[in-house]
Amino acid sequence: MKITGLVLVALAVIGAIICLIPMVQTNSPNDGVQQPTTEQARGPSALLVPLAVCGVVGAAGTLMAIYGGKGYFVSNDPRVRN
Repeated sequence: MKITGLVLVALAVIGAIICLIPMVQTNSPNDGVQQPTTEQARGPSALLVPLAVCGVVGAAGTLMAIYGGKGYFVSNDPRVRN
């Protein structure tokens, strides 16, 4: 579970970076694209939903890494085969 949590955190960070690149990039290749109307500009950005999903995945991965166990246990009972 701990490794799964760490993988989820890494995927969340990679996804958040991919979502934030267009927001931070000042000279985008879409400079010639028509600007959005006032109705479109008032709505939430299209990247907020994937960014929120990345946040939820990151939080779940962090909780799994902190509180997750090994996912298996070794029994010392001689009647049980491991």
